[in-house]
Amino acid sequence: TVTVTGSNGCTASQSVEITGSTTAPTAGITNNTGTTVLSSTIISISLIATGGGTYNWSHSLGTDANVSVTTPGTYIVTVTNSVNGCSDTESITINSSLATPMMLIHNNTGTTLLTCTTLSISLTTIGGISYVWSDGLGTSENVDIDSPGTYYVTVTTEDATILYDSIVITQNIIVPHVEIHNSIVTLNCETTASMNLTATGGGIYSWSDGLGSNASIIIPLSGGTYTVTVTNPLNGCSTNKSITITP
Repeated sequence: TVTVTGSNGCTASQSVEITGSTTAPTAGITNNTGTTVLSSTIISISLIATGGGTYNWSHSLGTDANVSVTTPGTYIVTVTNSVNGCSDTESITINSSLATPMMLIHNNTGTTLLTCTTLSISLTTIGGISYVWSDGLGTSENVDIDSPGTYYVTVTTEDATILYDSIVITQNIIVPHVEIHNSIVTLNCETTASMNLTATGGGIYSWSDGLGSNASIIIPLSGGTYTVTVTNPLNGCSTNKSITITP
């Protein structure tokens, strides 16, 4: 009410009535399918939000009252009164009888074996909004593994569901055991003008002085120091052995 007084002492009043509305809607979810369990025969569940006003579903299901759910989880709808902006929420949990596990760790490297050529393995975790790795690897989606072991990740989804996954990383860095065999150590003109050297240890051979990649080589009368490098083709690890021949 406002009262106005004139210069002559006369007054007049006027009133206006302000009303209020703070009533929140009552959110509800109707399950049209009659079950909350997904299965091999029930691949989607039909839900309808009730309560009037506008609707907003979690899991990016949109703003329609009617939605279809195809994956397990807890789904939340927020119902807002379009007149006063007040809102209410309701949720429903959808389960699954399917035994298919959820794979949360993606191996970017394509192998779980550390070798002399694969020094680290890149992993990426998916399916959530936050992540915690074991072994002090942190909370990033992406990690690099450089030692063998079993690594775990804890994933928190948008609806606060906690999921777990693990991966086993192994290692093979065994180097070959290399030996060089020969019949004599000293070359002379009376015995032979050349000699044969044979390397053992398996894998891939590479001789110094451009003598090739065979296990056995023939060296000339001049002698010298010869080195063979042997590489394990399974893990890329290598070692070498040398022999000195005196002419």
